[in-house]
Amino acid sequence: MRDYELKERPWFANVVRTAFGEIANAQGGSAIDSQSNYVDLITAAGDGLLVDGVIVTSNDSAARIVILAIKVSGTYRPIGAVSIAANSGTNGTAVSIDMLSGAILVGLPINNQGKRFLRLANGEALAFKTTTAVTNTAGMAVRCTVSAVQYEPEP
Repeated sequence: MRDYELKERPWFANVVRTAFGEIANAQGGSAIDSQSNYVDLITAAGDGLLVDGVIVTSNDSAARIVILAIKVSGTYRPIGAVSIAANSGTNGTAVSIDMLSGAILVGLPINNQGKRFLRLANGEALAFKTTTAVTNTAGMAVRCTVSAVQYEPEP
């Protein structure tokens, strides 16, 4: 269980952060219950982080299962998995995948704009991996982009 310390002062999500991760050709590949082959995407600092976007694309010629996890005290805790179609978000036909979709991560809170989000406490990281290695061809990769805002105390 994660505890969030209540502050006597207000705090706001006001420092924009964007992070990128890549699993390149011949990399990746481990079972969902394995702690290996995760790529850390973004780590919360200060008063925490609000993640409001996690987009996965792939130019791999084969579909891949992508697992999203939260790293807490050095241990990866999977929170969802989805099959990413070949060439998702890279060929104009197969769309990129919104990992925060309610169809993928059931039970996430929803903000005022109707978008799902995750909160990460100080020191927690968001990570991803594939369950099988990306095709061993130069340039092939599964990529993940994270949009977030850092919580900061009121100035």
